[in-house]
Amino acid sequence: MKKLQIAILAVEPVIQPPVDIRVNWMGSLSEVRIILRYNHDLFILPMQVTADTRGQHFSELAHSIYTLANVSSEVPSLSTNLTKALFVNIREQALLFLASVWTRALLDDMDSLLVPQAALFHAAAFLKAQTAHNQHPQDFQTIIPALLVALRAGKKEVRTATTECIAIIVQSTPAASASSVYALDSIYNTSGGMSIFTLMFNEQTLIILADDLQYLEWADLGRFVASLHSYRQHFINDGDYLIIFFQEMMNTAKTDSKKGVT
Repeated sequence: MKKLQIAILAVEPVIQPPVDIRVNWMGSLSEVRIILRYNHDLFILPMQVTADTRGQHFSELAHSIYTLANVSSEVPSLSTNLTKALFVNIREQALLFLASVWTRALLDDMDSLLVPQAALFHAAAFLKAQTAHNQHPQDFQTIIPALLVALRAGKKEVRTATTECIAIIVQSTPAASASSVYALDSIYNTSGGMSIFTLMFNEQTLIILADDLQYLEWADLGRFVASLHSYRQHFINDGDYLIIFFQEMMNTAKTDSKKGVT
């Protein structure tokens, strides 16, 4: 029976994603709102159900394959081949898929380790490949919200892996400009994806609305990720430090605003 299961799994990554629809990696059968609360609870509130579920079925299949491949060590070569075949299949959407993997895993359990850590390791490899020796790297601001979720993970190993991804993005920001914004239409669009992203830190709330979304300029993104990177050790040591980070950022913005008025 085990040999049969392995044979079936080995064939699954060959299944091609739907070509005429966009796969909503970050959602369930609908668009989602992700809320990050001070008491460590994370909630998913469903919105606008999608009629065509082919993309969702493929997404669930890909998540199942990735999870199985990265939590089982019985057949290491099979796990490696499954993961490679999956990445080949989804190509440029690999990073978006990986972000959905660690986000979903942490939404289910903030103390989960194996799956989110593996996804972040693979994401770091993807980012390195995309940013190395590139005068005009891609702008990865669309992945930042998922990295912020991972910075609140219960396991120090996951937070450490998250800071590695941020460090790689920081290394690309000195470039004069970006070639494009990664997965722009896949994440923020009217037909699916993460159209609303709400981060709640204590009593402070940051809301990003896709219908009126303000994207960061390249220089602003560089300053933001550099700021995150400068507090790297704080994030590694304390899963709650992100709350303090944003509170201080908001207080600084208020102070600067008052100075501008006076």
